[in-house]
Amino acid sequence: MLVGWGAGSGEASSPLRALLATYEPDAGFGATNRGRYSNEEMDALLKKALVTVDDEKRDELLAQATEVAMEDVGLIPVHFQVNTWGTRDGLEYIPRTDEYTLATSVRPVD
Repeated sequence: MLVGWGAGSGEASSPLRALLATYEPDAGFGATNRGRYSNEEMDALLKKALVTVDDEKRDELLAQATEVAMEDVGLIPVHFQVNTWGTRDGLEYIPRTDEYTLATSVRPVD
């Protein structure tokens, strides 16, 4: 299966929960995990991250969960999206994590 996934929040919880978590429809885990990948260690790290309020601790747990899944080859990434924007002198554009490119986001440089 070929699928693209983005996370507007910029963190890994959404793709981990949908694409790699063990399929648990009643809990909302693994909804698009078509290969039925399952790893108890990754699931535990993800579930702990999802209830962790501290941003640094949650980021670390999500990084660990991602590392476990990638080392276990839970999925095989074949494309990494890279967007490039250009502006003329005197203007700046700060890219959005959702990849929308909006003319209203162009600002004059101070």
